[in-house]
Amino acid sequence: MQTLAAGAGGGMRVLLPPLSEVFWAGLALAIVVIALWKFALPKLTALLDERAEKIEKGLELSERAGDELEAARAQAAAELTEARTQAAEIRAQARSDAKTITAEAHEKAAAHAEQMREQAQASIAASRAAAERELRSDVGRVATDLAARIVGQELTNPDVASKVIDSFLDELEKAPVKGSQA
Repeated sequence: MQTLAAGAGGGMRVLLPPLSEVFWAGLALAIVVIALWKFALPKLTALLDERAEKIEKGLELSERAGDELEAARAQAAAELTEARTQAAEIRAQARSDAKTITAEAHEKAAAHAEQMREQAQASIAASRAAAERELRSDVGRVATDLAARIVGQELTNPDVASKVIDSFLDELEKAPVKGSQA
């Protein structure tokens, strides 16, 4: 039974370490905790503070960027509205200019057409006058030839021939034209 009692007393010893070991283990733990508290914890705290500061700055920058983005969107919307207004004004001015140009072109075309009509009338009048002169000349020659045949002699005196031609043409102009009721 002694073995059992020694075994039973030794079993308790296994669970409870000797007091000197507890002291040295506690001292070692205290040194490690103090060393960590003194050296590692400030570095870790500084690292965490630096990280928190970076995160706060990032959030501030994000908020500022968001505000700037909203301001830029508002400015872009205002510029777009202004650009649309200017475009509408430009379109209205272009339409007005187009109407003015069209009206000017119509006026120029009408003036050109009138000028061409006047030139055509002048050309017709000149052609008619030339035709009348040529016809008078031809009729005068025919009348002179006819008068010379009727009289039996040639009219050599130009004054007499001119009087005969003029009187013949006057009679011809006064005579009614056959076939018309004028």
